[in-house]
Amino acid sequence: MFFPEHAANVVFSMYIVGIVVAIIMAKVLGVTTFKDQGSTFLLELPPYRMPDMKTVLLETWDKGQGLPDRKRYDHLRDERRHLVSVELQCRRRYG
Repeated sequence: MFFPEHAANVVFSMYIVGIVVAIIMAKVLGVTTFKDQGSTFLLELPPYRMPDMKTVLLETWDKGQGLPDRKRYDHLRDERRHLVSVELQCRRRYG
């Protein structure tokens, strides 16, 4: 590594320089090479419709069903408590 104490600054600088060079090259190529070519990009969007409250509530309920159930993970909490108590006993006895 060139600058181990300034590695984060070097990487961030490389990122910023890359963005600046890309913008400069886009401007240069737009003025020189692609001067006479028009853009053919066309994006059509459907009309926006406000969702009704029934749809919002049903979708929210449906997405919430995929969240982990708290009862299914109670055994992990109990195992954590057991491991912490064993660790504290070992520290008290051997440490």
